[in-house]
Amino acid sequence: MMLYRLATVAGVGFMLAGGGVLVAYLYQAIYLATPANAPDLSWAFTLYLIGHVLIVVRSHLINDLAHRIRHHGESGDARILTAKRIGSPEEGRDRHWYALTLRVQPHRANTSDFDTSVTQLFSAQASARLAPGSILPVKFGDKPAQVVVTGEGAFPAIRR
Repeated sequence: MMLYRLATVAGVGFMLAGGGVLVAYLYQAIYLATPANAPDLSWAFTLYLIGHVLIVVRSHLINDLAHRIRHHGESGDARILTAKRIGSPEEGRDRHWYALTLRVQPHRANTSDFDTSVTQLFSAQASARLAPGSILPVKFGDKPAQVVVTGEGAFPAIRR
């Protein structure tokens, strides 16, 4: 998760720096009428592109984490404490992002229950089962924040 946060901060920083160079160029070109002294626009595009690439890498990191937990994590059941629909991705209106607060009950006997939250993508058909009190199958990693719902209609796509 440290790489995820680092990629987020660096990606946003580079994108803002690229926007700042563009603003400086436009300011000098419009108000000072000296575009020859203005910063090179290639810097703006390069910085913005680096930031965009870091944001894409960030999404791959979180998706890789979800797949690893789904295939190698420990099993358990989770009772939904709260469920909130927070939107749909642009590529499909038949899917919805939900922010869930869960109480996880691991199947392994010597592991205690824990509360966590996850934002995950679900099919429209699964929406009916995402109500407080419902029980869902989950897989979880080493940390309580590393939880993925594995039931029918749950996609292995999570957000942080």
